[in-house]
Amino acid sequence: MKKWCAAGFFAAMLLCPILVWAAEAEYDYYGSVKNLGSYKGEGGDVVIPEEINGKEVLGLERFTFRDGSITSLTFPDYMQAISDNNISRLEGLTAVALPEDLEVLSPNNFCYCPGITDVTIPSKVRLIGKYCFYQCDGLKSVTFEGPVPIIEEYCFSWLPDDFVCYVPDDQIDAYRQVLPEDITVEPSGKTAVVYEYPDTAE
Repeated sequence: MKKWCAAGFFAAMLLCPILVWAAEAEYDYYGSVKNLGSYKGEGGDVVIPEEINGKEVLGLERFTFRDGSITSLTFPDYMQAISDNNISRLEGLTAVALPEDLEVLSPNNFCYCPGITDVTIPSKVRLIGKYCFYQCDGLKSVTFEGPVPIIEEYCFSWLPDDFVCYVPDDQIDAYRQVLPEDITVEPSGKTAVVYEYPDTAE
């Protein structure tokens, strides 16, 4: 797998303050407006709210989800980044719906989650940090919707022998260059959905 020197740049650019989330005793999360603690709900199908106590949920702090009773996770579609070490070792997790606007999946997310069988990576994702989807014993397929992102080392490693990555038909060669050599890469039957990122230069 190739290492990309641009990874640090993208991570720094996109992981600016990613959480403004208020949580009080009646909510399912510990923490304050500036610092969300861990999930303390009842598990099961968890839908991350768009706002809590009048404050918009813009992202997640580290180590939010460690509850093995969580079976599914659904994010607000506008969420652009998931910070590192946020979602891992969830033994009961079987389904995840990543946000449509997701651009950065930081390191150490969705590792050691044996119940996940398939995941769709939205088209805007341009960085997948190291150890994401590492040693997920039940993972059978990942479907990419957009152009090849930066994929850091140890992503999609130690997976079942029959694991398959489905990628846009016009991006097969690009994906094969960045994914581990032992992964089967197949066309998804669709072309890449290309997103024009706003020009942030002054």
